[in-house]
Amino acid sequence: KKAILKNEKSLPSFRNMPICINNQSWIIRASDENTFEISVKLLPRDAKQYWFSFIVKYKSRSQKVILEKLVSGEFKQGMIQIVRDKHKKWYAVPTFTFKANKEENKNKTLFVDMTPNGINMQIGTDTYIRTMSVDDLVTTLNSLRKRQKKMSKQKIFRGKGRIGHGRQALFKPQQSAQDKLSNFKNTKNHNISRYIVEYATKRRCTDIVIRDKSFIKDWTTFDLCSKISYKADQLGIKLTDL
Repeated sequence: KKAILKNEKSLPSFRNMPICINNQSWIIRASDENTFEISVKLLPRDAKQYWFSFIVKYKSRSQKVILEKLVSGEFKQGMIQIVRDKHKKWYAVPTFTFKANKEENKNKTLFVDMTPNGINMQIGTDTYIRTMSVDDLVTTLNSLRKRQKKMSKQKIFRGKGRIGHGRQALFKPQQSAQDKLSNFKNTKNHNISRYIVEYATKRRCTDIVIRDKSFIKDWTTFDLCSKISYKADQLGIKLTDL
């Protein structure tokens, strides 16, 4: 009371506070293939009705999978919160635990194929292939090459400031275009290598194997592989180049 009067503490507010229910006081079941029902115990046993049920709607495939695993018992249910937002809509926020299968995380290999149409990444024998598009990269690369070629043809129309000052002054515009192209390739190699290594880290892969290097024509593929090797080595991932 003294702290409140001194403005050291504020009065407690219970507006929009979530309703917390322990794991023994709620049940989830599947009404049908796409509908789930949650029953919660909100009142004491001596009340006329102490169990209340409501239908749960999910917004994504991942949420549906979580609810299915809670129903099957694969995930162990924990506390659940019932929350009302500012639009007066109610939400159920369940917590759960599960045991990670450590055997599945051993010796997982990420196979990388650097093709002219994109960079494909596949984990082991998994049928899912993650593709990184290179369309924007090719478009910018062609634009820089055209500029470089154009600057090379225009050297015969040089002004007086570049006559009689040596080879370096003569080819200064061409060198500038070449530097832009080299910097572009170097930056993209950093971005691509970071993307591949981060993908392998998130999927808990222990090895990266580069199977195909038929990448974009005249690309610095060796530099790209070197950057992948360097970043992977920092995270303890082994790189194998076939």
